Amino acid sequence: MQSSKQALFLILGIIVLCVFYASVVTLIFLKIAGDFLKIAITLFELITTFFKELAIYIEGLAKL
Repeated sequence: MQSSKQALFLILGIIVLCVFYASVVTLIFLKIAGDFLKIAITLFELITTFFKELAIYIEGLAKL
């Protein structure tokens, strides 16, 4: 009876550790993905601003 309780607690402990590990890995992945998303949005904004400025410059040249 004692060994079956120990085995049960061992299995429960392993399950708890696996769930904890999975949640930590998920949080780290979400943080990394969020950082990449911020970088991608910033790059997109920079590129669109560049093309808007380029269009204004070309319009200015066309009026000359």
